[in-house]
Amino acid sequence: MWQLAGKWEHKERKSVENAREYLLKGIIRHPESDILYLDLFKIELLLAFQANTDEIKGHHWQEIEEFVDDEDELPNVLKNFVCVYEEALHKFSDEKLSTKYIYELLSLNESVCPTMTKIELVKRAWLFCHENNVLSANMYPFGIQFLQLENEMTTDELMEILDSACKRNPKTKCLWEQKLMLTKDDDKKVQSILLETKKYLCKDDQVDLWYKMLDIAESGTMVTSLYRMFHNCESSILLSLKPKLLEKTYQFSGLKAARNMYEEFIRSPPIQLEVQKVMLDIEKSQEKMNLAQIKKCYELMMQHHGQNDCVIWLDYINFESECGSPALVPSIYRRAIAMLDKTLVDEFIKAHTLAQIKINPN
Repeated sequence: MWQLAGKWEHKERKSVENAREYLLKGIIRHPESDILYLDLFKIELLLAFQANTDEIKGHHWQEIEEFVDDEDELPNVLKNFVCVYEEALHKFSDEKLSTKYIYELLSLNESVCPTMTKIELVKRAWLFCHENNVLSANMYPFGIQFLQLENEMTTDELMEILDSACKRNPKTKCLWEQKLMLTKDDDKKVQSILLETKKYLCKDDQVDLWYKMLDIAESGTMVTSLYRMFHNCESSILLSLKPKLLEKTYQFSGLKAARNMYEEFIRSPPIQLEVQKVMLDIEKSQEKMNLAQIKKCYELMMQHHGQNDCVIWLDYINFESECGSPALVPSIYRRAIAMLDKTLVDEFIKAHTLAQIKINPN
């Protein structure tokens, strides 16, 4: 009843003062009501920031003076703001409230809170919320990057923060990602973290973390290290990573290394279409193409995927017509007709005919 009365005064009658009075009366009657305290907290903030400086020093903050830190050197308005939030978070372990606290600080006007003061307050708020276990998981990437910019914490200290966060939120991918970013130059630690994620993260999240590590790889050494770790993955994750790993190996270690990896991949079924496409692109990008290697890729594609894919047949025909042996095109065409699923044959014939018309319009 008291909460409804407060909301009515605030929302309908636009009287924040009356809303405050109803909530105070409600708290006297129901001192254990979390809802009434939270609503009063919001009203007090509204009153504080709607008021002018003289009013801020007045009665709106009298009720919170008992937990305001007099030794805090902040201006009164900021001191009250911070202390109200910290006291509220002590009483109510609410992650949404902690996020609101940080966002409110970030949005403070320059006239109220200069930039350097804001940086210090945001850092203080973030650490306070973390230490009191009320920081939401999605606020950790922001906070870790923020603390790194300030360069006031060692990697070990930041890792300690993330370790405790992972214990509370073990299924949150962004926390593990931050741990990997901090340790990316230490192969053993990266391997340990990736192995640990297998206990908590779903397959898609694990694949995303592997992709992230491959994306940020800056040397062949790092890719080689990831390749060694790669063999410890589950088979479903292995399949997802092979194309990307092949691509990065070529980028940093060259054609020979890519071919060696490709040979290893095709010896381990299933033969993935995406792996074949990556290797084809690599081979075709060479200044002097190795036709035998390219045809090998095409033949494997036809053998393992030729029944359900018209495009790879058309691509093979186009390659032989332009770069290989045009005399082989009729036999490839006949093989396609024979191998493709019956439901795809008409589609293939139409696409091939259209391609021929474009090449020879007359």
